[in-house]
Amino acid sequence: MQACESEKSKREQWAPLISVVIPAYNYEAYIREAVDSVLAQTYTNYEIIVVDDASTDRTPEILREYERARKIRLITHEMNRGLSAARNSGIRNARGKYVTFLDADDVWRAEKLEYHLAILKENPDLMLLSNEGMGFEDGENLTFPPLPEKPELRSVSWVNLLLGSCALSPSNAMVKRECFEAVGMFDERLRAAEDRDQWMRIVRRFGGMLASGAVSGYRIHPEKMTSNPAHMKPNMKFLLRKTFREVPCPFSLRLRAYAHLYLDIAIVYYSIGRRARGLEHLMKSFFVWPLPLGPEARKIPMVRWVWAVKIILGRAVFEALWGVAKKCLRRT
Repeated sequence: MQACESEKSKREQWAPLISVVIPAYNYEAYIREAVDSVLAQTYTNYEIIVVDDASTDRTPEILREYERARKIRLITHEMNRGLSAARNSGIRNARGKYVTFLDADDVWRAEKLEYHLAILKENPDLMLLSNEGMGFEDGENLTFPPLPEKPELRSVSWVNLLLGSCALSPSNAMVKRECFEAVGMFDERLRAAEDRDQWMRIVRRFGGMLASGAVSGYRIHPEKMTSNPAHMKPNMKFLLRKTFREVPCPFSLRLRAYAHLYLDIAIVYYSIGRRARGLEHLMKSFFVWPLPLGPEARKIPMVRWVWAVKIILGRAVFEALWGVAKKCLRRT
């Protein structure tokens, strides 16, 4: 009896350096792969907190297996409260100095935590670190390219995030827990774009860095929240209105932000095969701001004209012509 109490006491006193928060809702097809990708990490001083947001499929049953094996800490919501609330429940229960996130349909490469910690050791004042991820189709065999020996770091501004030019997703991010104490947690009124809102608030206060190298796999499938433009659009508009109330912004920046929002929605409509709706939103983007979106928004100045051609021609014709153009460019 005393031995059991001693073991329990040791577990309670153990303080992981990193808390991994995985929000899960009806992802029975993917949750095992997500959790297993964390358990396969080369760095091991972490805890896994999975928040089941009132799933109605086999997700709770799968997670209880991991909980019984003491591989995760499981938090269960009695009713569905959304992604922001699920992440916040994980943050409130986190014991680590750092908090990092993994969406339940994404995966990590085995060196993700080790790679981030090496960068943070070299940059101890860094509060928010992220990388780019790799998209992969559901069912595709994901192979990560080698990580750079010396990561390249570039600063991220809140304007970059406002204009959607920075691929800073939760599955790539590592955050000092004190950031949430300073700027607040995920806004539970937002059911999409909640991560962009959170990163903007942190970056405005503390700054942030984007490192080279892919550390996560971003699964592309029809149930992905970002594949639903009707769901994304009102939340992204809410985010912009909220930001403009909190931060003084030039009128031109506000217009560019709305123009970029309509570009994003056009791209999503195109990706799900609704080209007419995509073209409609692309025209709205030009109407709001006919000039180039600016270097903070996109690397390609004429990106909207590229998308206009792509949407009008369709994927097959555009890719065929683009392939011919690239061959011609190689010959010159």
